[in-house]
Amino acid sequence: MIENSYIIFIIFLILVNLIFLNNSKSIGKLINIYDLPTEKRKIHKTPIPILGGLIIFMNILFFIIFGFFNHSGYLFEVFISTELKGLIYFLIGISAIFFIGLYDDKYNIRPFVRLILLSILIYSLIKTDNNLLIQSLEFSFTNLTIDFNLGKVLLSYLCIITLLISCNMSDGINLQSSIFYFLNFLVLYFLSPNDFILLILFAILIFSVLNFNGRIFLGDSGSYLLSILLSFYFIKYYNFNIIPKADQIFLFLFFPVLDASRCFYSRLIKGNSIFLPDNNHFHHILLNKIGYKKTVITLSCFYFTPFIGYLFNLSTIYVLTSIIIIYFFFLYKFKS
Repeated sequence: MIENSYIIFIIFLILVNLIFLNNSKSIGKLINIYDLPTEKRKIHKTPIPILGGLIIFMNILFFIIFGFFNHSGYLFEVFISTELKGLIYFLIGISAIFFIGLYDDKYNIRPFVRLILLSILIYSLIKTDNNLLIQSLEFSFTNLTIDFNLGKVLLSYLCIITLLISCNMSDGINLQSSIFYFLNFLVLYFLSPNDFILLILFAILIFSVLNFNGRIFLGDSGSYLLSILLSFYFIKYYNFNIIPKADQIFLFLFFPVLDASRCFYSRLIKGNSIFLPDNNHFHHILLNKIGYKKTVITLSCFYFTPFIGYLFNLSTIYVLTSIIIIYFFFLYKFKS
């Protein structure tokens, strides 16, 4: 039976989000953080408020307050934390990452400075929670185990920062990020039901309602916040053997990393800065050739493929190879 406190909290959360939905324009003017169409690569024609991160963070904040007053072990349980220090640092860390993204949405921090700030926070999170350290890598297609006794901090950092950068780069058209994040948090929830993950799914749905027609954008604040949470849970699920093989996680998160890697390589061979934004992302190429709806459907198919592979226990190598071949086929077909 659901406790009265849960029912009250759920009703409160629904009401707050409904107020946000109905007053998004007013809130946008109040916050005054907009994505301005001042660059050629921008698709939208009018300033769009960047409120996606605020929606996610607002829901998280209410959840933490509820959890604090619920019972002593609740937050430890939902955040899979075993030590108070690690839990406190984590909550402070994700808040700091959100505010760095929010500041960047408003003032455009230089990419290198942003990278340094994020790196410091990620390193601090890893050092204060041993459960965020990737000690070894085990794969579904071999009995080989790779141990990282000396390089576990570096490996963990590289995995997290790679996901943050890749997901941020792939946030290019309406619903693109929503679908990716929703699917990944959904699989996390089904693998191990968790109230906090359920809250994140709810918050993503609220954002999607407003993002569908381009009323708000996710922004760096939302992208960084969701990506750090995704990293956090995938690493902990791996360390606690909920997801036993590293390649299975890599499969879920592969597509944004693939596209970001290609874009970085393309910029390097052209002699451009890897931090210089361009129109060379997969979603830009598709959008120019097949339009918005077909682009969203195509991207959704790429995002769904790993989950179908996992559900039917297909070889990760087979699924990854298929994604890569189809990805480059689309590039060859639509870029020429």
